[in-house]
Amino acid sequence: RKVGAPAAPRRARPRRMASWKRRRLEVNSGVRVKDALFNVESTPCIWLDALRELDDVMARLALLPSVAVDVEGQNLGHNGRATTIQIGTLQECYIIDLVALGMPPSLREFLEGSSPLKVCHGFSGDQINLIEQYNVDFSGAALFDTQVAVTAVPDFNGKPNLVDILRHFAEGVVPEAVLEEMQRMKKQLQFVDFFKRPLPVHVARYSCLDVIYLGAAAEAMQGQLDASGAQRVREESRYCGHWAKGSCYRPPNERVRQEKRKKGLVWSEEARDFVAKAKA
Repeated sequence: RKVGAPAAPRRARPRRMASWKRRRLEVNSGVRVKDALFNVESTPCIWLDALRELDDVMARLALLPSVAVDVEGQNLGHNGRATTIQIGTLQECYIIDLVALGMPPSLREFLEGSSPLKVCHGFSGDQINLIEQYNVDFSGAALFDTQVAVTAVPDFNGKPNLVDILRHFAEGVVPEAVLEEMQRMKKQLQFVDFFKRPLPVHVARYSCLDVIYLGAAAEAMQGQLDASGAQRVREESRYCGHWAKGSCYRPPNERVRQEKRKKGLVWSEEARDFVAKAKA
């Protein structure tokens, strides 16, 4: 401006939106989605903490033949706390905030249902957590655990960890750089706080990597299994034990009972847990 001229009023700067906040974009399927935190290659990863959006997503994903599922939280398993559920395909991945939403009916029906097939990896501890925390019953759920399936596939000689399974069965689908990133992150983020909100973007990315490519590996595995082998994998993918619900419930065996008795604990059918002898 010229010297002596009155200053023009300043225009207020728009506040910069945090990287994890809502944006809109088109995904490969042509479906419009919200809350994209970032992309993994061409796959948008979307944060869900609103019930209406969750219900819409669950209704759409329920129509697919299979979807990959994973859980993050603190000390997952008996007495752990789940904080997020990741549900994904190569086209899109959703991080569902259990801290904000709990277990709405649409998510419960999705997890417990016989369709779609839920592809997972090392899912027993996750199931125990969801059973205890949200009373989810997996006895009728369609699950395909790649950690179980890999024991039935004859030509696999690697370790039954996720990175080795993806490298072998999803070759050409998952980039090697992503596999190396997954390997690093699993070591770096072992003790991360999954309750933190907003969840740091690098932690959210770590969560998504476990599901985006898993469906491709499962499809390749299923191609190497006959009908009876695939059925056995599905049956063994459901956790059956003393923390389970419905037809998957099994009382603890004598070895487990003896170990607990040494600690002054006995099994209570009423509590469905080991309790102090005085309370039994």
